[in-house]
Amino acid sequence: MIDQRIYYLKTLSNARFHFGEVSNDSSLSSTSAYPHSDTLWGAILHNAFLLNEDKANVLLEEMESGKVAISSAFFFIENENSEKLTFLPKPVIYDTYLIENPKIDPKKIKQVEMISKGVWESGLSPESWFDSNHCGSLQNGKFIYLKQEGEFDENLSVYKKEVTPKVPLSYLGNEETEEDKRSIYYQSDVFLIPNDGFSTGYYFLLKNNLDEELFEFLNESIQLITNFGIGGDRSTGAGQITQIENDFFEWGFDSDVFSNLSLLIPSDDEVYRNGYYKTKTRGGQALGGDERLDYIHCLDEGGVFKNKLKGKVVSIGQEKVKVGISYFAPFNSQNINL
Repeated sequence: MIDQRIYYLKTLSNARFHFGEVSNDSSLSSTSAYPHSDTLWGAILHNAFLLNEDKANVLLEEMESGKVAISSAFFFIENENSEKLTFLPKPVIYDTYLIENPKIDPKKIKQVEMISKGVWESGLSPESWFDSNHCGSLQNGKFIYLKQEGEFDENLSVYKKEVTPKVPLSYLGNEETEEDKRSIYYQSDVFLIPNDGFSTGYYFLLKNNLDEELFEFLNESIQLITNFGIGGDRSTGAGQITQIENDFFEWGFDSDVFSNLSLLIPSDDEVYRNGYYKTKTRGGQALGGDERLDYIHCLDEGGVFKNKLKGKVVSIGQEKVKVGISYFAPFNSQNINL
């Protein structure tokens, strides 16, 4: 029997994170708004190998066999009554949705980043997303939720990104060599914004068919994120998770159409031409000198497919792997012509 859970990653007020993206400059110059599934797996596996190398290798084998999968970590907000509202990435198929209402600018749909679990399960068409009788919004229209899930000031934000100029350490020396004449670089960070009406954190979904002992080991590896953090730039205070809670989870409907909630690296024999998706490049971190980890092309979260793809784990360097195992959620396609 498949066990499904939701893990809430709680943070400090105004918590700072850096989730490096592939860019022309460096992994510091850009950040995703949330940790992708490969980043999460990287943190979990790091902790697992610290705890017990033999069990960690077994866990890795079970991942590759499809017995455990996690989503990327998306946003949740929690009000003063501890009621949580979770958001999911907008399925990319909505970017080409044909609006019948001439009063709605199609650009507004493309600007939406996240929809709540309630909107996801309802299958409401994008016309209803901007109908105040049905839905509300946050983050300047980028987050959409059902009115029955709560009501918030639409001007409030869930997160913000900031870009900070940095001076290389060598500039601080008394003498400057030719090698030290490097330009200022820029670091991008994401901050979870505290509000009077709610606090913000990340959550991810996990489903598994592991035996009890291995699941407890996996759970312990997840809990260690509170010790070691997640993402980059942790030496300066980024990436702190203060508490991790988990609960049982279920979807409110079934479907024969699916959307991936994780970064997905299709297996060589998997055909995905009949899906709607975007791609993302991952990996490529510098190792020193001219050496880099391999680049990997993934299917981005929010793809829509008629068949579930398994995904795979790939090697990107010596003792370095990139996890592209799929986590699929049912997709309500009642207003979509696939």
